[in-house]
Amino acid sequence: MQGEHREYVTETDFKKLAVAGELVLSQRLFGNKYGIRRTFLYQRYKWSVTELHINNLIKAFSQGFPLISIGLVPLEIDYLKIRLLQRGTENVSERRERFMSAKREVRKMCLKRRLFSLLVRFGKENENQVVDRVVSFLEPIIS
Repeated sequence: MQGEHREYVTETDFKKLAVAGELVLSQRLFGNKYGIRRTFLYQRYKWSVTELHINNLIKAFSQGFPLISIGLVPLEIDYLKIRLLQRGTENVSERRERFMSAKREVRKMCLKRRLFSLLVRFGKENENQVVDRVVSFLEPIIS
């Protein structure tokens, strides 16, 4: 099934794509498998936007992928906990697991901030300005 921003494939098709080398930067996260099609990253004269876990960002740089990387990091880690609670889609143990994972990821992003073309710190007060900040950064680069 093709989504607007994601392509959903069966577990069998995912394995076939991975074995054929069609997927790069694949990972398992919270019980789901994610991967990026090689053709998606290497489109000539067209920009692609995707989300990468910090470990895959490190891997992508080491493999020489042409990237403009933007990181979004909360000013206070507890803000993520509040957002998880408001979302209400996970049970207590799932929230705990996601929060601990996010905490490790944010810590690693801050340690590896040199990998980011732009690192946006956000909180409750400026969260609604994040998109504007990213767009103003990207406009002169991709237009």
